[in-house]
Amino acid sequence: SACLFNLDTDMDGTPDAGEQMGEGWSDFYALVIGTDADNTGSDIRGMSPYINGEDANGRGIRVFPYSTDMSINPQTYNDIANASVPHGVGAVWNAMIWDMYWAFVDLYGFDEDLFDGTGGNNLSLRLVMDGMKMQPCSPGFIDGRDAILAADLANNNGDNQCLIWEVFAKRGVGFDAEQRFANNRNDGQESYESLPECIKELKITKNMTAIVNAGDDIDVILRVTNHKDEAVTDVVVTDIFP
Repeated sequence: SACLFNLDTDMDGTPDAGEQMGEGWSDFYALVIGTDADNTGSDIRGMSPYINGEDANGRGIRVFPYSTDMSINPQTYNDIANASVPHGVGAVWNAMIWDMYWAFVDLYGFDEDLFDGTGGNNLSLRLVMDGMKMQPCSPGFIDGRDAILAADLANNNGDNQCLIWEVFAKRGVGFDAEQRFANNRNDGQESYESLPECIKELKITKNMTAIVNAGDDIDVILRVTNHKDEAVTDVVVTDIFP
């Protein structure tokens, strides 16, 4: 019952300003229940705009309204460093899983049946719910992302791994992102890179001794990786030493 509390790990008498995303899940469920087949991901969806006396296009009680359009909601992982706790931090998390929701709807369609439907809305809702069951207590954003990826492996044989990676990478929780301590919202590192296997390209990288003195041995590593779905032949790699 205490898995989503911000714990007082530094023992200063107040909860730490960590990456607790509980308010994001709350917003997500509210948005899902209020969504129908006429909505699109780029729509402006404010959280409770009526409280502020706004119309349906108001931003509501969050800093930004929710939308898959980055010009409407530009929030990324780095924004949690200056966000309020827990509401602001949670809003950044929901921006990510709301993007995922619509990526699934775009791929699998929308099913009006919230209980027994098989549309992208149903699939994404199940992944978010099952991800919460699979993540550790006191999770951070990368814990949450990895739990959703694990839920997709369990539920769908991993059919949507690349889609999920691309969605999270869009807002800074990509392959090289670092969470570090979940109880600290200031020590994360963004990455906008998807899982390498999901980028269907032939990739060539080079690592070389950085500083070379006369007579030194030089270590050069050229790595060629094929992440295309088909075999690649007649590849010639030419490298020039400085």
